[in-house]
Amino acid sequence: MNKKYLILTFIFIILAVLIGDYFFLSKFFREPFSKSNCPFKTYNGAAWTNSHVDPVEFKEIGADIVEVVVWPQILDDETILVSSESYSGGSKYSLEQIKADSEKTEETIRARIRQLKQNNLKVYLVVYPEWLYMHEKNYLLKDPEAYEKRTREIAIEWAKIAEEEKVDIFSPLNEPFLHIGYEKTFAWYKNILPELRQVYHGLLAPRGLQAYHFEPGLGLIERADTQFDFSGWDLVAFDIFGRNTRNFDEFRKYLQAVIAKAGEIKGKYGAKGIIFGEIGEPNKTKESFPSLDPVELTKQSWQVIYEESYGLVDYLFFWDWTGSPQEENGQLKHYPAGDKLKNTLKDLFSKLQKCVPAPPAFKSPNFKIQLPGRIIFADDFNDLSKWRQEQGEWQIENGRGLLSYDQNIANGQLKIRFRTTTGSLEIKLRRTP
Repeated sequence: MNKKYLILTFIFIILAVLIGDYFFLSKFFREPFSKSNCPFKTYNGAAWTNSHVDPVEFKEIGADIVEVVVWPQILDDETILVSSESYSGGSKYSLEQIKADSEKTEETIRARIRQLKQNNLKVYLVVYPEWLYMHEKNYLLKDPEAYEKRTREIAIEWAKIAEEEKVDIFSPLNEPFLHIGYEKTFAWYKNILPELRQVYHGLLAPRGLQAYHFEPGLGLIERADTQFDFSGWDLVAFDIFGRNTRNFDEFRKYLQAVIAKAGEIKGKYGAKGIIFGEIGEPNKTKESFPSLDPVELTKQSWQVIYEESYGLVDYLFFWDWTGSPQEENGQLKHYPAGDKLKNTLKDLFSKLQKCVPAPPAFKSPNFKIQLPGRIIFADDFNDLSKWRQEQGEWQIENGRGLLSYDQNIANGQLKIRFRTTTGSLEIKLRRTP
C-alpha cells in the first residue's frame, strides 16, 4: 500500500512540475521580451521628408520611430527661409510660393508630429538646412557669422517646439560643416548645447557626421567628423552611405568600421546610445555594383545594414524609402521604386525580433595571438575548433562570440579586425624581414 501511495505521489509531483514549468517557461519562450523587460531594442525608423507621405504608411511598414525634417532653405543672398518641404529637385516652385508656404511651416510640422504620436510612434525631429533648389554647394558661406547666429535662433526655436510636442530625439542642425567648415561647426555645437538643455529635455544628437569614407586602392579613410566632442550629447550620431565602395564586401567592411568607431566613441563619452540618422546607399557607377539596378542596390545594401547594425545600433533611419512622386492625371503618385523599397523595409522590420539581449559595453575581447614564422590566414573564424586544427601554429584564447573577420595589408603592416558580440577589436601587426 505504501508503495502504491509513493508511486501516486511521485506521479503527482511530476505532473505538478510539468504544469508549473509550462506556465512559468511559456512566459519566457512565447513572449521572451515585453515592453517592460526589454533589455535592448533597435528602433526601426524611417524619414518623413515631404508632404507626399501618408502617416499611415509608417505603421504599415512596422516603424517604431519617424524622423520628421524641418528644411531651412538657404537663398542666394544667404538669408534663410524655414520650410516643411525640400525643394532640392529644381525650380518647379517659385520663390514667392515658397515664401508663402514657409509661413505655415510650424503648423505643418506640429501636425505631422501629432499625427505620429496619435499612432503611438516615437518622433525624431531634425533641422536640415539646404541650398534652395540645389541641396548642396561645394563652397562655404561668405558670411559664416550670420549663418551661425540665424541657425542658432532656428535651432532654439525648434527645440522649444520639440519640448512642447514631447519629441523623443532632437537634432539642432544637419551638416553645418558644409556651410561653415569643421572648426566653426564643432564650436557651434559646443556653444549651443547648454542652451538646448535649458529648453528641451529629450535625447539630443548632432547630425550629419560620418565616420569613414572609402577610396578605391586606399580603403577606409577616417573623416574629421570622428574628432567631434560628444561630451554632453546623449547619442553618438553618424550617417551611412558607403560611397565609392565597389561591392558588398567593401560595403560591409565600411559598415563594420563605422559601427566599431561609434561603439568606441560611445564608451569614451558615456553616451546613451548610437543613432544612424540618415541611411542611404552606395553610389552606382560602371565600376561599382555594375550588375545591379539602383533599386536592387538600395534593397540589398539596406539588408546588409540591417544585418550588421541590429542589436548594436539603437536607432536606424532609412531615407528615400517612398521613392520620388510623379504626377499622373493631376494626382501625385509614387514611382514603382517606392513600392519596392517600402516593401523592403516592411520585410526587414518584420523578420527580425525587435528586442534583443542588451549587448555588453563595446570593449576589446581578451584575445592572445601568436604568429608563426610565416603569416597564415584563415578565411572563416566561425568554427574555431576546426580552424585550430588546420592552423595549429596560431593560438587564440577566448575566441567565443566571433562573428566575422577581415584583414588588410598596407605599407608592410597587417591589420586584422574581429567583430565579436562584445564589439570590435583591431589588431595591428608588422611583418619582420
